[in-house]
Amino acid sequence: MLAKKLKEDPSKFDGQTIDLQGWVRTNRNSKKIGFIELNDGSTFSNTQIVYEDSLPNYTEASKITLGSAIGVKGKVVVTPDGKQPFEIHAEQIEVLGAADHD
Repeated sequence: MLAKKLKEDPSKFDGQTIDLQGWVRTNRNSKKIGFIELNDGSTFSNTQIVYEDSLPNYTEASKITLGSAIGVKGKVVVTPDGKQPFEIHAEQIEVLGAADHD
């Protein structure tokens, strides 16, 4: 699925599990939760991916570098009171192509 389609009407996908692929723009995390800003090239704005320490590869996901290509499977959660209209709660994160730290 393209982020552009999601952004047109997020409420249409609320609660659905979707697959996204794109490039990591930021990845920040703490001991229990992390946030990835993902861009698939279909829009200028990023999509926020939320991942928790219950994710089987949480440690690996927390080390994904800027510019890496990833695939995400997760649930769409509409956030009308948040900074963004929706976010994706990750169930799986797969590194498709890692970028060097440089």
